[in-house]
Amino acid sequence: MPKKTKPNIILITFDDCRADRMGFLGYKKNITPFLDSIAAKGFYFKNAFATGAGSPQSFVGSMTSTYPSDHGGFSYVEPPRVLISEVLQKAGYRTVAVHSAAYLSDYFGYDSGWDVFNYLSPFKDGDVSEGLKSDSLKARFLGKVAGVKRWLNSHIPPLAWFLGFLEKIILVVRKLVKSSRNFTPPFMVAEEINAEVKKILREKSDKPLFLWVHYMEAHELPFFWRSGHGLVKKIKYHLADTFSFVLGDFPKINKLFKNLYLELYDVSIKKVDDGIKDLFSYLQAQGIANNKSVSIFFSDHGEEIFDHGDFGHEQRPFNVNLNIPLIFYSPEKIKPCAEDVPVSLIDIPPTIAALAGARPAGVWKGKDIFTGNGRPVVSQLIDCDGNLTNPRPLGATIIWNGYKFINYKGEKSLFSLDDRKEINNLYSSAPKIASELEKKLKQFMP
Repeated sequence: MPKKTKPNIILITFDDCRADRMGFLGYKKNITPFLDSIAAKGFYFKNAFATGAGSPQSFVGSMTSTYPSDHGGFSYVEPPRVLISEVLQKAGYRTVAVHSAAYLSDYFGYDSGWDVFNYLSPFKDGDVSEGLKSDSLKARFLGKVAGVKRWLNSHIPPLAWFLGFLEKIILVVRKLVKSSRNFTPPFMVAEEINAEVKKILREKSDKPLFLWVHYMEAHELPFFWRSGHGLVKKIKYHLADTFSFVLGDFPKINKLFKNLYLELYDVSIKKVDDGIKDLFSYLQAQGIANNKSVSIFFSDHGEEIFDHGDFGHEQRPFNVNLNIPLIFYSPEKIKPCAEDVPVSLIDIPPTIAALAGARPAGVWKGKDIFTGNGRPVVSQLIDCDGNLTNPRPLGATIIWNGYKFINYKGEKSLFSLDDRKEINNLYSSAPKIASELEKKLKQFMP
């Protein structure tokens, strides 16, 4: 009897891409043609949600099947948390990861279980920024500054505002001077990521492959920086970067540049789509992405561009922050489908394990996404300092029976899941539903 072969598992993730910017989820502009083509042949979810509204809060869900508040918080991935890479490595997979996201680096514990783990750092020493290391002098100084800011915000708000604005001006001047000499983006672009993947995969293996690749182009302004753009567009990018930074505390003024931000956001998502297409075409040509393999595509969180009065991806409870694209593609294993049932990224590790024929980790809280539906979908909102210390719980959301309930900074809201822009708050008009969901959410509040 022939030995049953395990499928290659290809996990392609991308930062900061909200669901409503995908063509297959209704966006009219043609900025995701490749992902749209994959979705048309794959199984995609219209209501997929991150476990939190930032990369650390989300990836702890999608890579370890736990909530951000579990096991002392999301700052570092360490036991009892178990990465999907550890499970597949034990199941006989060759595990390879390539990305340029500092919060997903070995410093924060994401390197466990990988045969090859390449965090492509823009810094010369290949490490994360000193400001992200909790034990560094710079991080301690930034922590003290953040503490002073919080105290001033609570006791002398006008002074806090003035000092914050002054700090921004100083940082912008520093940034412009530094950029004029030697501009170093905080992460690598798709071409560099793909080149590294191709180099690693030249080494052949008899083992099935688990490959994780993550793209950063759409991560905040100026969204992306290098290659293929004329002077006018580059000026636009840097103006947008400066405007958004300086005017962050002036949403009414900052909103005047909304169309510029939206234009750049769309261009950056198209860049992500191009990068994924290039990589996937290579994987197909090499026979790695074949009819038996399983490919999974998703974003970690969204990006608010004044949809609810704010800008960026702060810890906010709305669909633009939490609703993300999610596609499974496997010609022989998964039938094409567009699914409405709400699902969580916490279910990604158990689903990958099931598809790989591997035993799930006992500490995982998610379920196989294709068999474990019919339970609440929860996102937790926990703010923190830049080095992921000093966590500050802000609230949580729960989706159940066609409704989404929000408890955020003590304010409570209820929306129909069909109300995708979350315009009509039903909290007062449907108190029975709100009360039921509030009770369910209590056990998940961070």
